[in-house]
Amino acid sequence: MIAPSTENSTAHAVIPPPINQSPKISQQAKNAKKVFISYCWSNSRSKTLKDIEAGVASTEDLDKTGFWDPRKETYEIIQQCGYEPWLDEFELKVGEDLFSQLARALKNEAALVIIHVSDEYAHSDNCRDEFLYANKLKLPIIPLIVGVPGASKSMEPWDVTSLGFQLSKYLYIDARDYHFIESKKEALIAAIKGKMEALAAASNDDVIPIATLPPVIASTHKPKKVFVSYSWANSRNQKMSDFQAGRATKTDVFDAGLYVNRLLCHLVC
Repeated sequence: MIAPSTENSTAHAVIPPPINQSPKISQQAKNAKKVFISYCWSNSRSKTLKDIEAGVASTEDLDKTGFWDPRKETYEIIQQCGYEPWLDEFELKVGEDLFSQLARALKNEAALVIIHVSDEYAHSDNCRDEFLYANKLKLPIIPLIVGVPGASKSMEPWDVTSLGFQLSKYLYIDARDYHFIESKKEALIAAIKGKMEALAAASNDDVIPIATLPPVIASTHKPKKVFVSYSWANSRNQKMSDFQAGRATKTDVFDAGLYVNRLLCHLVC
């Protein structure tokens, strides 16, 4: 049987869905066991309390930390998931170079990195370096948003910085609202288990799917129109019609503005 011609048809063809995938994981990431906690000290309530006792911080600093403490909530959740956290407070050794220790931990011990994104994190050179190095090593990353928005008025919000641009491809968990903290804990538990279980099942040549997009519908019919999105309240000719019909006043016509969008858009196109 000869298939009917579709030359003039407007039928739709289904394109196989693309898969958004992360780069190939390293053998180091697959073999490593620890979950690296990357955070800014300014966002740790427990660290700030110690600094207050030592006289190097104030209660105002405590108000800027936020409700989620990476040293407590994240640390305990990682343990609850059955994995070992890597936290600078317990892992860094006095007398050794800081950056060498951080690089060694990310390269040799970390299987997963949780970055605690905040305005303070985005403006910290050390924090950004941790994120960039983890990215370079192709380590799985979970961004967790913490801190208090606008607490540091001299800083740009994290989402309009270069870090925000680099994180635009990631799904993140926003843990800044105390009222939803329990649901965010559950979300982080699910994310950690999902990433670590995927690593355990993956081989060195595998890629870890981040998300699968739904099928894209492509039409054989080529559209020719330009869609004009506007409010009738901003259309002068619409208001003129309404005025003539007794549904609008002269003030409404004046408030519509000078741009006769329906007419001019038609003429321009």
